[in-house]
Amino acid sequence: GLKEAIRVMSKSPGVFRAPEACFQAAYEFLEDLVGKDQATQMIIKRPGVLATPKKTLHGAWEGIKSLIGEEDAKQLVLRTSILTSPESTMLKSFDALTDHMGKETAIMLVRKSPSLLKVSESTINCAWSILENLVGESSAVELCERCPNVLSAPAPTMMGALEAFEKLFGPDLAVALVLKNPAILKAPKDTVQGAWSVLEEVLGESDALEAVRNNPDLLRAPGYTVGGAWNVLVANLGRDGALRLIKQSPGVLNSPKETMEGTWDILKKLFGPEKSVQLIQKNPTVLKAPPNTATDVINALSYALKSEVAALSVIERSPGMLRVSSERILNVRRTLEREVGEDQAAEILRRVPSAFKLASVSLDGWIQRTVRRGMSDEGISID
Repeated sequence: GLKEAIRVMSKSPGVFRAPEACFQAAYEFLEDLVGKDQATQMIIKRPGVLATPKKTLHGAWEGIKSLIGEEDAKQLVLRTSILTSPESTMLKSFDALTDHMGKETAIMLVRKSPSLLKVSESTINCAWSILENLVGESSAVELCERCPNVLSAPAPTMMGALEAFEKLFGPDLAVALVLKNPAILKAPKDTVQGAWSVLEEVLGESDALEAVRNNPDLLRAPGYTVGGAWNVLVANLGRDGALRLIKQSPGVLNSPKETMEGTWDILKKLFGPEKSVQLIQKNPTVLKAPPNTATDVINALSYALKSEVAALSVIERSPGMLRVSSERILNVRRTLEREVGEDQAAEILRRVPSAFKLASVSLDGWIQRTVRRGMSDEGISID
């Protein structure tokens, strides 16, 4: 329809430079594969698939189907852009994964991180070699299972990061940091050095080292991000309060200054300065929620619960709700409303707001149990 076309155009205007015949062939292929409704949703989410030649789409489908089976392949197609990948690249990438870790592990990695099938065979081979030399074969497999995308890091980036880790922390701690969070190997050397320089300056060597040990991902944040986040914390909590918060949740230093300031301002307006500090101390990760996201969540909760007071009460009890997408909140409300009606849906959700965090499958089961039992007191932990 017109609305869908406008959404696709606004998201990816370059798509419309492809020939109309390409559009038609791609759409017909997707419709045959997953049905009209799901094909439309795929195009809205990933417009680039429309500009992909049918031959590429078909080859990619046959390739992924041969690797992980038809049902799993369909699920992958629905949630990723894997169909735009050349079949030859996919098969070579999968062969490289299989050579190093066996077919069973390779399939698991692809299911977890489909983008690996877009990574060149040589990149995977080089990344694997670096990991194996660093921690040994069995630990390298375990690292890849936890963080498959580490295999997509270019060898020069990985070697530069390792060089920086060893220079700053010594070889033993460097290995320990990689074992804790393999993704840090994807950080450019200059980023690692800049992040550590700022951490050491604002926290002091001892506290900076403790923060990095607890959260190696800090080494992936640009120095200006770390410094900006620190300044926001000090301005609102004082130096001692900022240090306590960082010890509780080091990852807060990865948040952009503008995001933290905007979200903090919203909380101050809603709850006042003192209460906003208490909420942030209870769950510092709320400072990672962009201000517009926080506003959308509050509006969605107010609608879903039919009460702004109830929405604010939920956030006060569980600040982490600010990081639940507004789309999910509205979907939960709509789904429950179909079963029990508008008023009772709002009443149930006011009593059990944890339902907003349930995935679709879990939500369906919970709704059926709740509806059968009436106004259930059953709950799910949310913090």
